Order: sequence, then C-alpha cells, then structure tokens
Amino acid sequence: MQRARSALFRGEDDLKPLHPMDAFEDAARLRPAAGAFWLERLRWVGQDEISSIMNALPASMISDVARAFATGVLAATRTRLLATGAA
Repeated sequence: MQRARSALFRGEDDLKPLHPMDAFEDAARLRPAAGAFWLERLRWVGQDEISSIMNALPASMISDVARAFATGVLAATRTRLLATGAA
C-alpha cells in the first residue's frame, strides 16, 4: 500500500503529495491529543465493523471484487495507523 497519495503537501514547494500515513503522522505530531483521539476511536472500529459496512453497500454500487479490495485496504490501513504508536 505504498501508492496511495493524499491531496496534502508538506510544503508549498513540494511537487509530490504526502502518503496518507505521512499526513496522519505529521498531523499527530502537530496535534498529539487529536492524533490520540482518532487512534482511540479507530480502535473501536474492528474488522467486523469494516466488513459489515462494506457488505451493506448494494451490489448496484460496488462489485464483489471492489468490495473485497476496499475491505482489505481499509483493514490494512487501520492496522498500519494503529501501529504508528502515536497514541
């Protein structure tokens, strides 16, 4: 999951946007209490909740392949965020 990019840039002269993990880590460094708050909230959202939300989407909105991919990306991102140790 190294390809994702945010629409956030670290500086005015940067040509490449931040990776979402870098964006969160930068924000958590600037506002440690906010970073800790969101990580704590994220701890309450487990794999079962992620799957339930994704499975609630109608087939007309998302294919089974896209559903499985998005569920995997969300789960992996959750794991990486919680491993940052920012909380």
